[in-house]
Parts: sequence; C-alpha cells; structure tokens
Amino acid sequence: MHARTADIGVAKAAQLPSISLTGSAGFTSADLGELLNRPSQFWNIGAGLTAPIFDAGRLRAQTDQVRARADEAVANYRQSALVAFREVDDALVALREQTAQGAAQEEAQTAAYATAQMARTRYDQGLANYLDVTDAERSLLQIQRSQAQLAGARYASTVSLIKALGGTWQ
Repeated sequence: MHARTADIGVAKAAQLPSISLTGSAGFTSADLGELLNRPSQFWNIGAGLTAPIFDAGRLRAQTDQVRARADEAVANYRQSALVAFREVDDALVALREQTAQGAAQEEAQTAAYATAQMARTRYDQGLANYLDVTDAERSLLQIQRSQAQLAGARYASTVSLIKALGGTWQ
C-alpha cells in the first residue's frame, strides 16, 4: 500500500520539467609536448532543461492509473483488516458462548450425577427397578459426552482465535 502511494509522487514528478547539469574538463593540444601546459586546458559547463510539451495526455493517464492502483491497494488493505477483525470477533463470541454452555453443562452434570446416585440408592433399598438406574446413568453419560464435545469445540475456537490474531506455533 505504501509503495503504491509513493508511485503517485513518481508519476506526478514525471509531468514536471527536469533540469540537468553537465560539465567536462581536460587537456587538448595538437602537439604532444604542449599537452600539459596551461593553454591546453579546457573546460565546459552546460545546463539543460527538458519538459514534456505534448504527450496527448499520456502522463496524466499514467498518473490516474497509478492513483487507481494505490486506491486498489488501500481497498485491499481495508478488506484484509475487516476480515481479520471479523475472524477475531467470531472466535471471541464462540469462546464466550462455549464458556457459558460449559457452565450450564457443569450444573447439568452435577444434577445428573445426583439423580444417578439417588436412583442407585433407591434400587439398593428395593424402591426402584434397575431400569431407573440405567436411565439415570445414561443421562449422565450423555451429558459427559456433550461436555467432551464442547471442550473440543472450545479448543478449536481457541486455535481459530490464535490464528486470527496472527499467532503461529512451531
């Protein structure tokens, strides 16, 4: 983006006149013996000014083209930044929701564990059949499986957040 912006200045400078200074110095003589004497020395200084007079709008079109490339680079940079911000925000929201779900599932597991313990106690006392025990334990296992899946999703969201922030691991 910075390079494209700098190119605009180069394109504008191409439209301006340019000044050149030249010079030369040396010795000249028809006779080799007189070559290093003072009258054989010469010097020359010249200046030149060149300016684009008629280019049929070529330089202006080049400047407009360079400006368009710079605008495109800025738009691409903004788009990349917006995508990065969205990815970070999405990962943070997912982590926040998964943390809330984890707390709710923790409460559900505590309740399911208490229910399974109560069903086992009732079965041991002869107040319930074994089907109640298996049903309560099945509910507890489903909640534990759900917690494991949620933990995996939280790990994936954490990796997505690290990646969105530009982090790497090696």
